[in-house]
Amino acid sequence: MIYTFNRFECDTRDATLCRDGLALETEPDVFRLLAYLLAHRDRVVAKTELRDNLWPDQTVSLDGVTRYVRAARRALGDDGYRQEIIETVRGEGYRFIAQAEEQAASEPVAGIASAPLRETPKATVDKMLSGPISRSIMLPRQYYQAGLSVLTYVGTILRQRHPDSPIKVQIEQDQRMVRLAVEAPDAMRATIERDLEIYGLVVAKKMVPEELLSDVMDVQALRDKLDLMQSELRMTREHLLAAQRSGQHQQERMTSLGTDVAELRQLIAQALGHGK
Repeated sequence: MIYTFNRFECDTRDATLCRDGLALETEPDVFRLLAYLLAHRDRVVAKTELRDNLWPDQTVSLDGVTRYVRAARRALGDDGYRQEIIETVRGEGYRFIAQAEEQAASEPVAGIASAPLRETPKATVDKMLSGPISRSIMLPRQYYQAGLSVLTYVGTILRQRHPDSPIKVQIEQDQRMVRLAVEAPDAMRATIERDLEIYGLVVAKKMVPEELLSDVMDVQALRDKLDLMQSELRMTREHLLAAQRSGQHQQERMTSLGTDVAELRQLIAQALGHGK
């Protein structure tokens, strides 16, 4: 089945989502959720129905369903505030509300290989940059060095996930404000947004590194990087305490190291996922 709505075309046979004729990179689970909402757009679909029908043999929580809905909205240029395409019906579930038309997808002729429909030359994709994906975070003094190190690692994560894609990552520092800018082709924006969100959840220990990376060595390197965060926090605390004792720095409220680690993890997760 092919659904057309707004500037989009969703082909459930080929599992492709296009905007203005350009194929968008969409995670399989996100596409399945979108296709399900389209097929049942005449009614509200409960979270439990989505979970039970789309992931019957997997341990996807209701929060996981919510994250997939957010990712689908981002792919469509929708969000939880405008809700022009996917509507949240409080206490009930979700409903696809954009006006959609459907038509049966034509079957390929037997014995004739069907050609790729929406391949976009790499040179064309490289030009399709509509401004960077940006994130900003104000880091307290005692968190600055450790937080900067974790944010800088975003470039490594994106290169590991998309080794053949034209992605550029830039870190800017303005006193204690750190800005992250990611330049990527339009077709990858939703995927990059999702990568940043998942990385934040991994930092916050709400997801495991294996949910972000598949290579064993990459996973271990990420674990090592996050382990270093506590060491960097400890060193910064020692420097601040030494400066305070010598009178070189004003006294500040100092919490426990464990509290610092937890707060920094949460700050980074919120900053990387703020596009939700």
